[in-house]
Amino acid sequence: MKTYLKNEKGVILIWFYLLVVMLIITSGSLFALSFQESQLTAIDQSRNKAFYLAEAGIDWKLKELRSGTTPATPSFAEGNFSVSYCQSTASGTTPAPAAPCAYDQPDMIISSGTVSGITKTIVAVILKQKPPGAKAGITSEGNMSFNGNIAVDGRDHDANGNLTGDPGTYGASSGGIVTQSGSSDIGGNGFVPTSPANPASIQQNADNPFTTPEELLGLEAGSLDQYKTSTPPSEMPFNGIVYYTGDSWIAPDFGTDADPSTGILIVHNAAGNALLKNVHGTFKGII
Repeated sequence: MKTYLKNEKGVILIWFYLLVVMLIITSGSLFALSFQESQLTAIDQSRNKAFYLAEAGIDWKLKELRSGTTPATPSFAEGNFSVSYCQSTASGTTPAPAAPCAYDQPDMIISSGTVSGITKTIVAVILKQKPPGAKAGITSEGNMSFNGNIAVDGRDHDANGNLTGDPGTYGASSGGIVTQSGSSDIGGNGFVPTSPANPASIQQNADNPFTTPEELLGLEAGSLDQYKTSTPPSEMPFNGIVYYTGDSWIAPDFGTDADPSTGILIVHNAAGNALLKNVHGTFKGII
């Protein structure tokens, strides 16, 4: 049987202690590394969540600007957003809830999302562009005739029907002539609807280089195909886009002041001679 000298036993004990110490140090290092990685992962997750909340703030403010009313503020399991809207002083007006931006800056939405003390900020630049060929509340390539008690107002209104202060566009723009009779009123470009219309409210013999509704609205060819219908909408009033391709639409009823049709109405056939006649009710949008 092999025996160990006393000093040999001491050497073995020292090596054992060293092994234990090394295991403890290694375990501690691994734990510290794991804890640090866990912290970094949590920080990355908070950054991502803060970014998504900032995006939610942009969407929320856009809904407010489109509708003219303040939507309900959403609640989140973690964090929150704060959002502001500033309008360029170069545009001449600063409607609530906008604050003025610097003179040389465009209109902007500034949204910040915060989660666990981490904040991400997004700035969205708003480029408000009117469709290049939509020069009026009602734009037509052919002659236009207004009679009865129809009222057309090209001035800018919010979703509640209140004037925004923006003079807007022509009430009517025609590639031919515009005639008025009866109690019809036309207004636009800052002028109240009257009969006869202020000359600045209507455009006659307009030079229109556009041959399709898509071109008129500044869209790619075929962009409006999904909205085309050869029959008038079965449900009225309508909200959104209606592209009627029939030859004529007689006596449509667009609804009431309390429940109007809204959006974009296009009446256009392949021959370019479609007719919209004897309209009734209230429509908010462009035709």
